[in-house]
Order: sequence, then structure tokens, then C-alpha cells
Amino acid sequence: MINSCEICHRIGQKGTRAPDLAGIGATAAKRKPGITAKAYLIESLLEPGAHLVEGYPPIMPKVDRPPIGLNRSEIWALTAFLESLGGTVTVKLDELPKTAGAATGTGAPVAELKLPGDPKAGQAIFMG
Repeated sequence: MINSCEICHRIGQKGTRAPDLAGIGATAAKRKPGITAKAYLIESLLEPGAHLVEGYPPIMPKVDRPPIGLNRSEIWALTAFLESLGGTVTVKLDELPKTAGAATGTGAPVAELKLPGDPKAGQAIFMG
């Protein structure tokens, strides 16, 4: 499992293979008309091909599947962290799709960590 978004993304500088995420909490609301920053961030994490940034290839995997494999609590915390980068944190766990979250591949669900949906927990996930 890869738990470092920093392999590709940076904050405040161009990433090696992916866009700079500085201010994403504010700019996400402007990326697609009619979609909130929170909804944009959640969809970008779960369906990264839905929102491609010009100049970057579609290489990001779904965060709740291998090789990343985050569970719902981790996705919640990561979304809160991204929202905090220039925006207001409003995401709640029940706003994530019930299907979001890694499975073990054996059919058994991964036990959810009880991470709070706050920026500090999400930052730890972002940095690995």
C-alpha cells in the first residue's frame, strides 16, 4: 500500500508527475461549474479520471483501491486536509459514498480506522 500523495503531488510547488495542490480547497470549487469543492475533491480521489488537469497524464489511481488502498476514515481525513488548503473544512464521513473504502481482495472489508475527518489526520495520510 502506498500512502504518500507526495510521490506525485506537492503543495506550493509543481509536483513531479501531478499538479500542485496549494489552494486546492478554494480552487476546487471553480474547476467544474455546479460542483462544490468538497464534491470535486471526493470525486477526484475516488474517480481521478473524472477531473484531469491539462498537461498531466491520467496516472492517478483510485485512492480506495490498490496500490493506495485507503479506507473510508482515511479518505474522510484526506478530503478534510485538501479542503483546508485554501478553503473551509466541511466534509463529513456520511458524505463519502458507502462503497468508498478499500477491500482486502479476499472479500473481507478492511476494518476502518477511527481517524477524525480533520486536516491534521489527512496531512499525515498525504505525507505518508
